[in-house]
Amino acid sequence: MLVRDAASSDRNDAMFPYLRNFNPYSGQSWADGFANNPQGNNQESSSESMVFNSSLILWGQLTADKAIRDLGIYLYTTEQTAIEEYYMDIHQRNFPPSQKYCLVSRVWGNSNDNGTFWTGDIAASYGIELYPIHGGALYLGQDTVYVKRLWDEIKANTGIMSNQANPNLWHDIMWEYLAFIDPATAIQMYNSYPELSIKFGVSDAQTYHWLHAMNALGRVDVALTADYPIAAAFRQFGKTTYVAQNYSDAAITVTFSDGFKLEVPARKMVTSMDSPIGGDLTSSFAQAYVGGNIKLNVTASDGTP
Repeated sequence: MLVRDAASSDRNDAMFPYLRNFNPYSGQSWADGFANNPQGNNQESSSESMVFNSSLILWGQLTADKAIRDLGIYLYTTEQTAIEEYYMDIHQRNFPPSQKYCLVSRVWGNSNDNGTFWTGDIAASYGIELYPIHGGALYLGQDTVYVKRLWDEIKANTGIMSNQANPNLWHDIMWEYLAFIDPATAIQMYNSYPELSIKFGVSDAQTYHWLHAMNALGRVDVALTADYPIAAAFRQFGKTTYVAQNYSDAAITVTFSDGFKLEVPARKMVTSMDSPIGGDLTSSFAQAYVGGNIKLNVTASDGTP
């Protein structure tokens, strides 16, 4: 019902409009359909639309509903192109000479700008197009030339390098974005600012995991595709790492476009660099506290402790 409400794919649906706020002509979503502004409809956060689109792919795959999965794929891939053209102009062929920044944060029916609906701070303009960063946000890291261009601009126009306390500057989101091209530096920046205020909707654990996962995986390899939608490939130091998530009750084999086959057990996410380990986590206290002793014994598959 929620899917139908937000994006019914039935033109004859008696309850909900077809695709509701998605505009197939322009290939992007609108925040609403009221057009209650002289500039027409608008959308402020393209990245939030991509959360919805990627969620449809996941939900369709999880429930074995290919129609919902494929609707999500259509919306995701189409809106990604719209973001790259209208919001980021990654090919540098759409923004007028008067545009000062390499992205916009609001696209209107007849214009665009770098404002937000709560502030004119450019830090918010950057952040609202990146937030939240998650598995479905890998599209943001596909064009590393653009990532560097935008990151250099963020460094120049915000206080990200000095750990500036600013409610409109979401350090954790910016570090996660930097991790697409330089995760080691992102980790250093994370370690340098332990007292930061966490952006609403993002946890410290998620930020830590993302930074270190990208440091281990490397850059998104956009040249490699797969015959399964919940999969991605990364490349670092000349080595490719393959990743896939299997929501089903049976093991699957995911074949990537270079011929690599990844075996994925039921209800598991695996990578090609995984090694089976086992361990026991024990504590000498009923609950952990500062100064407590915790012992972790880990054994690799070959019996090495």
